[in-house]
Amino acid sequence: MVERSDLDLWHLIKEGDSTVFEGIYGRYFDDLYEYGFRFCKDEFLVKDKIQDIFVKIWARRKQLGNTTNIKAYLFTALRNSLNEQHRNNSLHMVILDKFKKDIPVSFSLEFELLKKENDQQRLERLHQALSQLSDRQKEIIYLRFLQDIDYDEAAEIMGITTKAAYKLSARAIDSLKKLVSASDKELYLLLFLLQTSKLLR
Repeated sequence: MVERSDLDLWHLIKEGDSTVFEGIYGRYFDDLYEYGFRFCKDEFLVKDKIQDIFVKIWARRKQLGNTTNIKAYLFTALRNSLNEQHRNNSLHMVILDKFKKDIPVSFSLEFELLKKENDQQRLERLHQALSQLSDRQKEIIYLRFLQDIDYDEAAEIMGITTKAAYKLSARAIDSLKKLVSASDKELYLLLFLLQTSKLLR
């Protein structure tokens, strides 16, 4: 069975296909919650915002434009919704420009290499290095490597240019390389491979 593209799935939602809509909800809810919770510590508010996004999508489905990446569309909608909540200042929230929570270390297939039992110390060193990145650097690393969102879409989500997203990611990995001990050749090589592969996509 041929897998449908996001464009096709979005078209089906616009046509009123509730099965596809429910499938999209189930597929992306956890990712949206994890992303939203990094901005707002009120888990109930984050869940409400996600629910609101899907309610609005369904209610306005006939007026929706097209999208080729549903995940990026939803991430952007959630970030904008939480930003609006922050501007309204109706609840106590963390500053949305601060990406407070540490990113998980296992944010790409490459990092699965570090999950071996004998690599636990290296994993911890990488985690420590990640925790020292700036908030924006953490966010671009999270979007690009954990969520596998491309630079154009990550830029749209973060409200920056694609060129700025590339630079931010490059600087983040450069910072990681500086924070990692040069004697840890395997980890240093891993970061180099990330820079030469992911940054070029």
